[in-house]
Amino acid sequence: MKNLKSVFIFLVSAGLISSCDYESDIIKVINESDITITVYIPSKTENGKIELTDNFIGNQPETLEPGDSLYYYTRMSPKQMFAQKYKVPIPVYIFAPEDIEKYGWEKVIADEMIIVQYSVSADDARHLNCRTTYPPNEEMKNVLMYPPYEEVIENYNRMISEKE
Repeated sequence: MKNLKSVFIFLVSAGLISSCDYESDIIKVINESDITITVYIPSKTENGKIELTDNFIGNQPETLEPGDSLYYYTRMSPKQMFAQKYKVPIPVYIFAPEDIEKYGWEKVIADEMIIVQYSVSADDARHLNCRTTYPPNEEMKNVLMYPPYEEVIENYNRMISEKE
């Protein structure tokens, strides 16, 4: 009986914790490539330019080795983030760590030296289950990105062949 009571308390606690939407993962980025990448998701952009802000928890650029993944968290739940008031795509920037090391973060940001930028809309997030990959997979083909999907794949294949 004591074990049953403990299980019940655990399940109720887990339910209460999971229903809290103070911090919810908004997007998962997965490095499915054979190269190391740096990922950055700003909470806003200023005049189309990348701006480092602190609205995202831990929103500093993160380096992902091949096969690694990470979650970006926000103080708003995904439902709040994509509500009418915030109905703007979430930008996901992918950079080459070598560029950051060679030129410095300020120049990379100022010159927008990106491998790819995804603009993940609410519909995209639902369709992708809040998961994005680099390189973009077939499911991501219709996500707005710059450069376009075909060019990103072509550039990735060229980087891999140059690496070999």
